[in-house]
Amino acid sequence: MKCKHKPNNRTRAGIGFITISMLTLAGVVIGESTSQTAMASDNKILPGHACMPVGLASLVTDYSNPEFIRNATLLAQAHRYMCPVVRDDTNGELDFVRVRTENNESTGAVPTCTVWSVSVDGNAIDFETVVADPGLGFRNLEFSLSGFIEFDHGHYVIECSLGKNDRIYSYRTNED
Repeated sequence: MKCKHKPNNRTRAGIGFITISMLTLAGVVIGESTSQTAMASDNKILPGHACMPVGLASLVTDYSNPEFIRNATLLAQAHRYMCPVVRDDTNGELDFVRVRTENNESTGAVPTCTVWSVSVDGNAIDFETVVADPGLGFRNLEFSLSGFIEFDHGHYVIECSLGKNDRIYSYRTNED
């Protein structure tokens, strides 16, 4: 017995195209409607190159080495650098801050860093300062952050003062 109506290849191709298109569209709609969270890890390490010189430091900052930034002043004068802190959750708090520095001059200022917490409107601030131990070489400036007031939805900045030829290699933050 012969079937009177047999779909031809053109009809099959059309039905297949419509089916695939509908499945693709459904996948896009479902993918867009579900919650997707893309956050960087809470533990962040940024290079010293993320820090910006303040004032005259912009004239003497050496960015030529990818390992660090350096206060290349010829004078025994300290210069300031501001390093941004990236936050994933503005309700979270900093658990850990460490700045990796190097003191390259036996005379003059040693690396000193301050973590600033600033409220949304900028009217309230808190800070904690750590001074490197005297002597030449690498220093990890670690902040205890005990009693440190952290403002929801505000921001943090790390400010470092570097003496002649001192360097910032990197800084690390961790928030909960």
